[in-house]
Amino acid sequence: MSPADIAKEIGEIEEQALFVAPENMVAFYWFAEIDADDFWQYVGTYRSGLDIQTILLDAQTTQREFEADDYKKLKLLGRFVVIAERQAMRNE
Repeated sequence: MSPADIAKEIGEIEEQALFVAPENMVAFYWFAEIDADDFWQYVGTYRSGLDIQTILLDAQTTQREFEADDYKKLKLLGRFVVIAERQAMRNE
């Protein structure tokens, strides 16, 4: 593999990398941990949003410590997922 090929591969990997700002880390990792079907509400086979009651009950049961701002960011991530899935379905 030539140096140019290696540089191209590295560039493609960097384009796929996800940057999470430090102030969003708690919400991002919280979202990553709960991204299971049990934590979503569905209409038919489509996600309609996060099941907030289940998430808050899970947080209470597991004694998760979080700030109100982290909770707001978690809900926002959930909305982005629903919007992205709907957009992907339209593009199919």
